Amino acid sequence: MTNAQRRQIINDAKAQGYQGSYVDLFRQAAMNPESVVRHGTQASMDGLRPAHQAGNTEASMAFTDVPPNTPFNTVGMKKPIDIKKYDRQGHLVKSYESVPPGIQSLDTGPNTGTVIETPARMQEGGFDESGNPVAYVSAVDLENYMSKNRGNTPEFWKATADTIAYHENAIPMTGSMSLTRKQIGGGPGTGLFQFETKGKSDKDAFETAQQRYENVSEIMPGFLPDPAIMRAKNAAELDKEQQYALFHANLIEGPAKLADYADGKMDIEDLWLKGHKGVEKKGDRESFNESRQAAKKDDLKKYGLRSGGVRYSNSRYKR
Repeated sequence: MTNAQRRQIINDAKAQGYQGSYVDLFRQAAMNPESVVRHGTQASMDGLRPAHQAGNTEASMAFTDVPPNTPFNTVGMKKPIDIKKYDRQGHLVKSYESVPPGIQSLDTGPNTGTVIETPARMQEGGFDESGNPVAYVSAVDLENYMSKNRGNTPEFWKATADTIAYHENAIPMTGSMSLTRKQIGGGPGTGLFQFETKGKSDKDAFETAQQRYENVSEIMPGFLPDPAIMRAKNAAELDKEQQYALFHANLIEGPAKLADYADGKMDIEDLWLKGHKGVEKKGDRESFNESRQAAKKDDLKKYGLRSGGVRYSNSRYKR
């Protein structure tokens, strides 16, 4: 996508009063250039239903000026969709991922804002040499793998990743997290987990994580590594679930004993230092603990996050 095309998308969105994440619009346009983001109002609540009924399940729609606590639904949809609400400052208010057709009511949260309906990121794949179907390894697959092979629940591992992402990426008390955030101060880290990309001949942290993701994919029968993850040059090129998949695989292949953490024999601070950061520097522990204290005061739900180490039973798209 060219800069001119991105600018046109931004101009069109602004003209419609859209104040959410432009990254979502860029990604949708890149996946399906023929799919124009449609715009609706409170008086036109059919959303993507007519498009799905007509066979166009790749369309997106942005509803502007949606009142507080307005329910949305996926009745009549043909495929799962993602639903996100942003307030007038562009902050994420509510996020539902891969919502299946037929859901009667989804609360869109407080504050007037813009609700975006987009196609869910579906698991893609191909066929192995024997003609058997394969799927790309996703964050959900890796959470299930960690639960089965290291202990505890898939939700436990998701919440662990959430807590570390908050420390690495969030600007506390502002509701601000970014898939493309660059390291504050000009360092080489990018994305939710601030994987470093140094551009040197030796492998950097991002390339190491990519290799570990590929390695883990090889020990999971019926799965292949996601080509989008493998060809990316930095974390900012990946969507949220792909960044989580990379983080999980990096933990699995890393030096931290995940079974000890799952059993409560290692705290999340040591897991972060040993399994993700790699090298402990003076002040790292203090910084992580400050982040955890901030998380207790902050409302993690506004980021779509949960506090690490807590068991959850509700499904992934309910947040």
